[in-house]
Amino acid sequence: MNISTKFPSAAAKYLKGSGFVAELVEKHADALIEFRVVSELELGAPTFRKTKRGEDQLAPVAEVFIKVACAWPPEPQLFGVDLVGRFDGVLIELLDRDQWRNNFHQVPKAHRTEALIVHGIRIRAISPSQVDPKNITDSLMRQVVGLYPDIILERVNSNGFSIAPLDILLSACGIRGELLSQIDESCYTEALIDTAIKRSPLALKGLPARFVTAERCLSIAKLHGHLEYVPQSLMTAEMVIAGLSRSSKNDRFVPAELRTEAVYLEAIRNNADVVNALPSELKTLPFYRQAIASNPKTLYELRREAIPEEMIIEAVDRNVTVVRNLSNSQLTPGVVEFVVEKRPEALMLLPAEKRTPELTIKALLGGWAFAALLLKHENCSPELLLDAVRQDYKVLPLLPKELVTEELELEALRQNGALLKLVNADCRTYDRCLAALTQGVDALPFIPDDLLESQAFQRDAARQNEQIHKLWGHVCRDDADASLGM
Repeated sequence: MNISTKFPSAAAKYLKGSGFVAELVEKHADALIEFRVVSELELGAPTFRKTKRGEDQLAPVAEVFIKVACAWPPEPQLFGVDLVGRFDGVLIELLDRDQWRNNFHQVPKAHRTEALIVHGIRIRAISPSQVDPKNITDSLMRQVVGLYPDIILERVNSNGFSIAPLDILLSACGIRGELLSQIDESCYTEALIDTAIKRSPLALKGLPARFVTAERCLSIAKLHGHLEYVPQSLMTAEMVIAGLSRSSKNDRFVPAELRTEAVYLEAIRNNADVVNALPSELKTLPFYRQAIASNPKTLYELRREAIPEEMIIEAVDRNVTVVRNLSNSQLTPGVVEFVVEKRPEALMLLPAEKRTPELTIKALLGGWAFAALLLKHENCSPELLLDAVRQDYKVLPLLPKELVTEELELEALRQNGALLKLVNADCRTYDRCLAALTQGVDALPFIPDDLLESQAFQRDAARQNEQIHKLWGHVCRDDADASLGM
């Protein structure tokens, strides 16, 4: 006898726990005896455990009988014992197991209760189409319509249209609005139609004309950006703008009389892609200028058009972040320079290949200190750095150390001698100190004494700085007198 060792455990435990063993011993002794005889005659007969003290001798047989009865699929009758309904309380638990989920079709119809069918649908062990139409009650539909709104299609009238209570239809159309076209018109209500339209633009498809109103068409356009099923006779500028704002593909449904500059300009304000669906008569530079002003992202959509540089600069001037929407061909030298001039930190919005050392220096001089981090030794010439320091000595402290040379330091000291105090004492050389005295006398307190006492240093400093000349001019006169032999 082939007794399953997997399936029966939970079912057998359930039946034994419900007192079925005692019931079998008391009411079906003859069936148990017959079962024992048959099982002992068969090859691979089960082994019956020994009877416990005070226990009925048929109890071990009843336990094996239950295991056999629970072998899949459960039998409605076994040796004359009526088992119908005995498994109902455990089938749901058994079907939750992955290995039995695909065996729902083997459950005898007598055991397919509404609760079991609902559970089977919820765990996808069975689809609504596999359920006997006789079992699809209002109660069952209410329990599964949230998961399978198509279940309303399992109950149809003679014309093939779904019929069900309104609350069930509302639930179904609230999930799949397109189901409205498959519901019998006798079930239509204002609430049902509006619920379906709110959920799907396809609810309008096939809807009888008497139910199609301008208000519903506008809802479709605003909620779903869909114009395909909106009758041309009901189309308005507001609907077109709403539809194009969601997708430029709606352009093919726009009537000729609504293809106006005002309509498309308003749609572009919300969706730059609309510029790719313009009527031919609107594809002009004046309209493009208005479109770009309305939505700077339009520039990227026009990347294949010959847009003048000044129009691009106008857009950048209004909103510098528009550079993120520009193609490489639109990022001309004039545009990228304007970007950095307007907002130095906008350098980072440019593609890496457009961030040249010259532009980086420009951003640095414009006040964006972080630009210094973008400078690299291999692509930044000493001449470029020197020119930057000449324009503003404050650039020097921002540069990476590996880019700072003595020439750059001397140039900074020439512009501001007070910087000498930041130079280590042992590094205050003749040249550095002399450069610090190019303008003013602020560096004097920081010059080493041996240099201050040096006539050569005094003479060189006096020659380049009028203020120093007033202090040490006598040194120059003494040199002049000596040269004349006086």
